[in-house]
Amino acid sequence: LFDQFAPDYDRRMLDELSYRAPRVLRGFADMLMIVEPGTLAILDLGCGTGLSGAAFHDLAARLDGVRLDALFAKVLFLFLGVPGAIIAILLTVLIVLSGADRRRR
Repeated sequence: LFDQFAPDYDRRMLDELSYRAPRVLRGFADMLMIVEPGTLAILDLGCGTGLSGAAFHDLAARLDGVRLDALFAKVLFLFLGVPGAIIAILLTVLIVLSGADRRRR
């Protein structure tokens, strides 16, 4: 099913489903934060569409994304509940940080 939906996923999210969360969040960020462009380290938790990265890319000196469908996160949550979810988030951040230098090259 996803393979059929994937080629025009962003268009469907934006046009047919009126998905606006990244733009709304960026609007709030613009109102609340005073930062120089290209200075923030941003971690997009759940970067399924990539639309948040597009909305915030000009603010980021570093922009990393983590998909929420990782099996290890589901298993940790299943067996440990909320503490497991917290452990999964911390492990995910560590994994992202561990390969950051290789991805920049």
